[in-house]
Order: sequence, then structure tokens, then C-alpha cells
Amino acid sequence: MNYVPVNRGRLNSQPLRTPLSWAAGNGHTEVVKLLMSREDVELDASDFRVRTPLFFAVLNGHTDVVKLLLSRHDINPNSLDNRGETPLSVAITKGQVAMVNLLLGREDIILNHLGIKGFSAICLATWYGHEEILRILLAREDADPNLQSWNGWGPLSLAVGPGKTSVVKMLLERADVNPNPVEHDGWTPLERARVHGHKDIVALIESRIGAMDQ
Repeated sequence: MNYVPVNRGRLNSQPLRTPLSWAAGNGHTEVVKLLMSREDVELDASDFRVRTPLFFAVLNGHTDVVKLLLSRHDINPNSLDNRGETPLSVAITKGQVAMVNLLLGREDIILNHLGIKGFSAICLATWYGHEEILRILLAREDADPNLQSWNGWGPLSLAVGPGKTSVVKMLLERADVNPNPVEHDGWTPLERARVHGHKDIVALIESRIGAMDQ
């Protein structure tokens, strides 16, 4: 292939976005392929918000571009932007099931990072009520269902507060879930459920606690 002479500084050191970042963010798969074929293109070059090409491809829902970028093992799938978000946290927040599955296909993906809002992957899926994504995450042994967010609430309390009964049920089906942890504010999920009058959730938690005592 005959390369058009390009100033390397313009490829990798723009203060806003690199060509690869723009191509990835706009879903231009063929342009992404061309740029990735160059040895002098930095695949994880970030903008002033520390967002990489992979981040923008996920943010804008370009599955084919994400698949292409993730095929390169020298791309970091866990890159953090200046708000603590990762490509995975973005995909979970936006409810992008296919994107989440693509990212989880990487063996080096990190599920228990406390990123945006101080939430882990499971906390995010719980908070936004994305049940299909939560089911996918709960099937992963490396996803901690008890990891508390920065405010001291675990996934179960995040589901109990707003009365997300189906989400509570999903969480309690994990064998290693603590059904009634005492959290940083001194409350337990069972106490929260009682105070908010979530009778179905109270019954679910009490049933799980009872099963553990047998």
C-alpha cells in the first residue's frame, strides 16, 4: 500500500481528537481499518477528556468499529476518561447489550472498577435497570455482586430503594450474594425494603436469609 505522507504529530497529538478518534466515533469502518494499518498511529491516543477511539465508538454505538478495535490486543479496553468512565461503563449506562457482550469478550476486561458514580459494572446495570445486561454480568464469576459503591451502597440496596423487585430477585439468585449486608450508613437492604413498604422485596430477602440459616 502506498501511504500518503502524513505528519505523525497530526495523527497522534492533536489537543482535541485524532483522525482515528473521529473515524471511530463516526462509524467510518474502512477509514478506521486504514488508520489501524499504519504502524505510527497510536490506537489509544486520547483527547482532552482522556477519551480514546474505542471510547467514542462505544459511546456512539458503532458495533462494527468496536469489534475491529477490540481485535487488536494492544488496545486497552479499560481506559478511563477524566470522569472515571470506561468503554464498558458507557455501554452499560446506555443499555447496549451487543456492545457489552463485545467488551466482555476481551479476557482483560475489568468488571469491578468503581467508575462513574463510584459504581461497579453490576451496580451500573442495577441502577439503570438494564436487566438483560445485569443477567449477563451476574453469569460472570469475576463480577463481584457485593461490591459497594463509593456511597457505601451495594447492588442489592440500589435495587431495593426504588423497589426494583425483578432486579432484587436476579441478584438474590447469585449464590455468593450477601442478602442483608450492613452498609456504611448502618442500614441493611431488608431494613430499606421495610421502610419503603416494598413487601414483595421484604419477602424475597427474608426467604433468602432463611434458606441460608437452614
